[in-house]
Amino acid sequence: MIKKLSVILAIAVILGCFSGCKEEPERDVSDFAMYSDNYEVSEGMVKHYFNLQYKSFVNVYSDNLENIGLDTSLPLSEQKCTIDSSKATWYDYFMDSAKEKFSQLLAVREQAKAEGTELSSKDLRSIEENFSLIKEAAENLDLSLEEYLGENFGDGVSEEDVRAYLELEQFGSKYYDKYISSLYVHWLHFHNS
Repeated sequence: MIKKLSVILAIAVILGCFSGCKEEPERDVSDFAMYSDNYEVSEGMVKHYFNLQYKSFVNVYSDNLENIGLDTSLPLSEQKCTIDSSKATWYDYFMDSAKEKFSQLLAVREQAKAEGTELSSKDLRSIEENFSLIKEAAENLDLSLEEYLGENFGDGVSEEDVRAYLELEQFGSKYYDKYISSLYVHWLHFHNS
């Protein structure tokens, strides 16, 4: 009886090992621009962020664009980047910034998942409020949401892309706040010791 039980357990262990060792299906690399173990960043998300930061940069430096060598009427890939010698073109400057941003956001999202951190109802409201501003801007220009996103952030940028970006950004903000709070607590503890 014990011998029979040992054989059954050995078979169960072998079968369990084979089923546990089963390979995960490969991801179709054409479906995303970046990924981590559990999350993906679509091309539309990258386009959205790239254009968001470009427009912000142009807005902030609008009076000095000529001095820094950025011509908004020419393709970014045809203009030498003058503010960062490690970047060949302005396109490289903004794209490298986007890559760095999404690498950080994916790392934070993975950490949040590992810690079991989810977005609160307040966080979700913040995402909705931000998205409502986008919808309102589209309505004010008498454009559909799809048209507005395409014109402002690039062809193919969808509502889903923007919402996914806003969610990642919210996790980043939540993690940052948590990290800063922990530093403050450590500082208080150190200071009071």
